[in-house]
Amino acid sequence: VRNSPEFPDSMEAAKRAAAVLAVQTEVNSGMCVGIGSGSTIVPAVEELGRLVKAGDLTGIRCVPSSFQAQELILKNGLSLSSLDQTPSLDLALDGADEVDPNFHLIKGGGGCLLLEKIVIDAAARVAILCDYRKRSPVLGTFFPRVPIEIVPVARVPVARRLATIVERLAAVPPEIAATRVH
Repeated sequence: VRNSPEFPDSMEAAKRAAAVLAVQTEVNSGMCVGIGSGSTIVPAVEELGRLVKAGDLTGIRCVPSSFQAQELILKNGLSLSSLDQTPSLDLALDGADEVDPNFHLIKGGGGCLLLEKIVIDAAARVAILCDYRKRSPVLGTFFPRVPIEIVPVARVPVARRLATIVERLAAVPPEIAATRVH
């Protein structure tokens, strides 16, 4: 199956193949797995559920990064956990909104923001699942403005950090700033 715009019928098959491969190679029995969002996560969770039901994987606990991920976990008969119950994750499976040639990525363009990043941060390893449509030559091509979710308690430190980033960007020539990740 070729994953390209010339073969649009193969898109779902390619996503499924990538998701199945990621689950079969990255997930082992006894793992705590963070579940992110995105269209490729659906077949990944379906494969995870299939392997658990078949007895090929045991002791899997899943921590969702959104209400939709929680529903997907439950729909596929997987054990639901939380970051309170499982603060350290072995792996996070997630999608991306945009990926550059150096594999830097933008997450949160679709609205899943803070919790998704917290789940990723809690994971020892992260597997990002996405298709060719997420590739871009430079980050910001698809998402020139990325929303930022700030919890009230972190308002001041986050505002300071953002001000530092803006100052650094102002000191860099625009043609170079467009190619950097800060």
